Amino acid sequence: MATIDLQPVDPEEAIDYFRRRGFAISFDWRDVWEGEHARAFTVAKVASLDVLTDISAALSDAIRNGSTPQQFRKELEPVLRRKGWWGKGEVVDPRTGEITTAQLGSPARLRTIFDTNLHQSMHAGKWDRVQRIKKARPFLRYVTIDDSRRREQHAAWHGTVLPADHPWWDTHYPMNGWGCRCYVQQLSQADLDRRGLKVSADPKVKTRKVRNRNTGKVIETPVGIDPGFGYNVGKAGQAAIGDLMVEKLDRAPADVAGPMVDQLTASDHFERFHAGKIQGTHAVAVAPERLMRSMKAAVQTVTVSADTIASLRAGKSLADPDAWRLVNRAIADGQVAGAGRRRKVRLEAEGRTVDVDIERDRDGRLVVQRVTSG
Repeated sequence: MATIDLQPVDPEEAIDYFRRRGFAISFDWRDVWEGEHARAFTVAKVASLDVLTDISAALSDAIRNGSTPQQFRKELEPVLRRKGWWGKGEVVDPRTGEITTAQLGSPARLRTIFDTNLHQSMHAGKWDRVQRIKKARPFLRYVTIDDSRRREQHAAWHGTVLPADHPWWDTHYPMNGWGCRCYVQQLSQADLDRRGLKVSADPKVKTRKVRNRNTGKVIETPVGIDPGFGYNVGKAGQAAIGDLMVEKLDRAPADVAGPMVDQLTASDHFERFHAGKIQGTHAVAVAPERLMRSMKAAVQTVTVSADTIASLRAGKSLADPDAWRLVNRAIADGQVAGAGRRRKVRLEAEGRTVDVDIERDRDGRLVVQRVTSG
């Protein structure tokens, strides 16, 4: 029998994903949907930021210390009882103003909170490592726990071997439901040969329409995956890094924000963003005050969206990463032409000419629409 390498995740990788999230007050678990969890930690029926912070801190400690569910409950339950978030209680639905009686804290709820957040954080941390070492280990193998609790559809996916960049992992990377214990192994070609494994044929994905009754949005969800779990927690976490960095740069002093942007565009994260492996937005420049005034910008950070990158690539007009790394210098020191919501900036540096097309969007942010280089 082949030896199974579980490749445990360093707790710091999981903690990094967990701690970079903000907080969201929600009445129902559907209020924060799929990839939104990468940006905001939430617990349904928690209306107090104070209580939410207590739960988050306890989870962070549990991940770092390798606590059991029993230890997590022992530490947290007395705190929640003191603050009144335990047993049945009255809760106001913020959408309707209606007061309802709902289950607040309970042993079962704490176990669900613990299991879901712990496993999602571990899987997100593992995805970061998958990206770092995929040149040496380019394949992922789907693995289930072989016991009476595993789901029929998840059992059917057991043993599926696909490249780490295969789109199947966009929806089927674990967790794939409440209480799901599936995981992935990262393997090299030598691992496949040694274990007698082969890359699987492209899986046929059947979907069903799932309506979020709170938002009204209808989402195609693969059969076998619980509503709200049809996304890649690792990719969502990486996209959230870019979005959260933009928020931090918006508030940073300009003389601090500028060098930070240069570090970001020189990072592996930007390489993956430029290659279309990460969604969301990415900071590429900090606008000087004179440009902000003339374009009536609301914030200083200049961004580009993954959709814009994809559109430029599709039109075969996506400049190389080195040209994008000059955008910050171009906007700070280049020649500016144009008026109103749009500008073209030109910079001659490092033996090349870089032109940057920017515009102000409806939120007052400056966004890059195109970069050309000669």
